[in-house]
Amino acid sequence: MKKAVSLTELMIAISLMAVIILGAAVFDVTSHKFMSVSERRTALENDLGYVQDYFSKDAANAPALSAANGLTSASCGTNCTRIYMRHDTGTPANAADDVNIAYEFNSNNHTISRNGQVLTNRYVTPGSSLVYPSSGACLRVRPVILRYDPSASANNTTNPEIQGNIAGCSLGCAG
Repeated sequence: MKKAVSLTELMIAISLMAVIILGAAVFDVTSHKFMSVSERRTALENDLGYVQDYFSKDAANAPALSAANGLTSASCGTNCTRIYMRHDTGTPANAADDVNIAYEFNSNNHTISRNGQVLTNRYVTPGSSLVYPSSGACLRVRPVILRYDPSASANNTTNPEIQGNIAGCSLGCAG
């Protein structure tokens, strides 16, 4: 009985091992790429949610979302919009104790900020506009586009972007 391995058997065994290792490597690379894209998109959604949380909380504390009650928007340069809303700090009938909250949507430096505090640095939408409500209860800023690397062009696999609206409703109004 022969106890040695022939060269043909050895080549077949090495080929089978190579196929198995190659399959595992392809699986690893593919799952890593998918995880990376998913992770980047999740980071964008978290940023948008963070801005939305602040904005809706401030809108809820506004006595009413209308120009008559301190809601204004102004240009702060090219591709930059500032939104001011009066924030009721305790007594809705007394405007003297209220503070003004300023949101700045600046696509030049890719930031959305609240009273100078940067909420995200992934903003890319030039010309976001404030949409005044018809009922005086809710307002929207749209469109808001965030990109993982705002200085580079969008790419679904390496530089994803998401689009949404930021909205807020005053609890002081029906609607």
